[in-house]
Amino acid sequence: MRKRAVRGVLMGPNGLVADHVEWATSFRARRRGVIGRPPLSSSEALILWPCRQVHTKGVAYDLDAVFCDRRLRVLHVETLGPRAKSRRVRRARCCIELAGGRASACGLAPGQQLRLEQP
Repeated sequence: MRKRAVRGVLMGPNGLVADHVEWATSFRARRRGVIGRPPLSSSEALILWPCRQVHTKGVAYDLDAVFCDRRLRVLHVETLGPRAKSRRVRRARCCIELAGGRASACGLAPGQQLRLEQP
């Protein structure tokens, strides 16, 4: 599958997390991630599937990495600066990349359930 935009919104326990969700499911799309792209806005999310660890080599801004299981239950949340590497999250099935600080602004924490909804 190729990287694609998905119509819909990503919702968290406290409401809207992102209203423009993009998936990266191919090896090439996951490897590239947000490298070479402008910073994610507060309304954007990139879902890397499958993914257990991310890096920010080649990324010049902070981003939040939210690791989830296959049902989008949050397992680990981490803010990464430039040229950083996240910890490996053993049971993670995907990583949702958000603008730096967005995860804490939305109150995302381990154990919470996220969901993708159609408009």
